[in-house]
Amino acid sequence: MDEMNNIVKKSNDLIDKARYELTLTQQRLILYVITMIRTEDEDFKTYSIPVSKFMEITRGSDWLYHELKKEAKDLLKKPVEIPVEDGGFGIAPWFSYFEYLPKRGIVRVSFDPHLKPYLLQLKERYTAYQLKCVLPMRSTYSIRVYEYLKQYEKFGYRKFDLEEFKKHLKIENKPSFAQYGHIKSRILTPAIRDINKFSDLFITKIVEHKVSRKVDSFTIYFRRKEDILTSQQVESQPVSQQSQSVESIPQQPEPKIEQKRHDISSQIEELAQLFPKDLQNDAPVILESWLAKYSYEDVRDAILYTIDQKPDRNFTGYVVRILRELPTSLIEYRSIREKKEKKERKGKMQKKALEERAELESYWWTTMISEYKASLTQEELKELEEEVSNKAKEKSTNLETEEKLIIKRRISNSGIKVAEELTIEELREFKERHLNNKEPNVKKRVLTVKSFKTAITVAVSLHKAKPEMYIEIKSDDDYELDLNLVVCTNPTYKGVVIEIGKNGEEIFEQYVGKEYSEWQKIAKLAYNYLFER
Repeated sequence: MDEMNNIVKKSNDLIDKARYELTLTQQRLILYVITMIRTEDEDFKTYSIPVSKFMEITRGSDWLYHELKKEAKDLLKKPVEIPVEDGGFGIAPWFSYFEYLPKRGIVRVSFDPHLKPYLLQLKERYTAYQLKCVLPMRSTYSIRVYEYLKQYEKFGYRKFDLEEFKKHLKIENKPSFAQYGHIKSRILTPAIRDINKFSDLFITKIVEHKVSRKVDSFTIYFRRKEDILTSQQVESQPVSQQSQSVESIPQQPEPKIEQKRHDISSQIEELAQLFPKDLQNDAPVILESWLAKYSYEDVRDAILYTIDQKPDRNFTGYVVRILRELPTSLIEYRSIREKKEKKERKGKMQKKALEERAELESYWWTTMISEYKASLTQEELKELEEEVSNKAKEKSTNLETEEKLIIKRRISNSGIKVAEELTIEELREFKERHLNNKEPNVKKRVLTVKSFKTAITVAVSLHKAKPEMYIEIKSDDDYELDLNLVVCTNPTYKGVVIEIGKNGEEIFEQYVGKEYSEWQKIAKLAYNYLFER
């Protein structure tokens, strides 16, 4: 889309000195409007934004129509603080005017005039980047970190004082960000993922600086993806050609297949594990360029073949040579590997079948022993205990082991077919029948919500209020969560299923530390809706 190539241009003071806090939608809206400013503009205009276009480039859904008004109102209450001379600061709203015309499907906004020095007529001390580098990011903090690094692009690293970093993001008073560990897991780790995946930069490492065993600052090291690719292209050429300019490097063949970015990310993660340790940091960028030109199978096989050959140096150059000579370079290797994999698959299937049978036989005996004991009268139980005690003393074994052996022998002598005599299908049927008979007759209740924020809040609240309840959260969103989406203490109780609609927002950590009374309130509302209608 053309809009994705538009340029965001900000004064450096607005990036590294301003203090503000925005939601992801608000951040995206502001950046989108900034791209509508022309270089020659001497004053702000009233900018018209088609909501459908904004939804398209942000991958939003129908809920955005309803949320945009709320987000805009909230945005007017979130000013930006910018330091001024004499140690003071100025406060201004982002927009001085907001108009929503639902029938025409457009939004009109005007920047506040006090922001002119930071967005208009910028000729020095500014930072510019393409909108497509940040718009797909899934965290507002990722966008802020990217802007901090982009400002220091020519240096390749930037050091951050921890307390100043927290102040700029306006999180210094939030308990959920009190410790550096919180900031690392909730801001820096997602930022690394987003920046490396979507932007033109690639973070290679973060170095933490400690005072008295406590982190008080950290340095982020990064490179331009273009520089990494250029160095790898030059490295893959013969020594006699490495003095050529980047422009003279022969072009790779046209792409064999097109891959969507979200499909490639999982492939990159898998293939990166095959790279030598000294190339692990650069692997994602290198792989992205290869996968744009060759199929996943070709890249994977070329890497595995290179590993088998154990080249003394220039690992990536060897892989590139194999890829350029496809398909002849891999015919023999693939034939040998196919036979090897077929043999391995057969062995795994046999092992899996044996493991399944062993598990089912164990389940059969455990169940039958339990049911046998339950069928005994008090007098028969007493007799069993005496027999177990005598045998255990005689054989010097523990009581539990001896009891199992005696009951097993009694069941075997009863004339029924025991586990070892049953087919695998009969064992599966026995387990399924037994589990179904044990399952309580409880209706499944479904609560559908629109965001991760609501779902997690309801789930955790219900869990606090009703710890015996089984709560399962299902989502059709592709948001990457480092969170177990099943909260339960009693998995046999089929209780609540919370289905999450698309386009969830940032979640969970925003709710850490709230008073229990608030959890109770949310839990009561959800419980009444699900069970007392």
